Amino acid sequence: MVAAINAGLQQRLFGLQPEPDGGDPERGSIFEFSVGDIPGLGYVCAIGWDELNIHAALWPVAGARDWIVCGNVTDHGAGKLVGEVVASGWLERRTGCYLMPSPSLFYCRRVRKPIVATLAVVPQGYKDHGRFIF
Repeated sequence: MVAAINAGLQQRLFGLQPEPDGGDPERGSIFEFSVGDIPGLGYVCAIGWDELNIHAALWPVAGARDWIVCGNVTDHGAGKLVGEVVASGWLERRTGCYLMPSPSLFYCRRVRKPIVATLAVVPQGYKDHGRFIF
């Protein structure tokens, strides 16, 4: 998630200040990124209240662009249609700038867990966790 957010910031798809962004307000934006030599695919869309919905996939599969835009790409095995590791969360920007991840919105193939567990990506100007708002 952090690598996807960092990439979205670097690609100027969105910023950390409350503002209307996240690409096309109707569809959002799909973008590519990487963590070292691991390919990634991200999706961002504005969902109101200065929050962004972020989906991230590592080792995306063929056809991932068709599925990463789905509301819950990690539910009911849908993650397999996007990538070998898939996560979703929200970037809060109104009451602070932080990621609201959800452990239930995570899919990871068993063979990729040892690799993902060792990844260390530093957030660029925001916190990688914060108070969950619902």
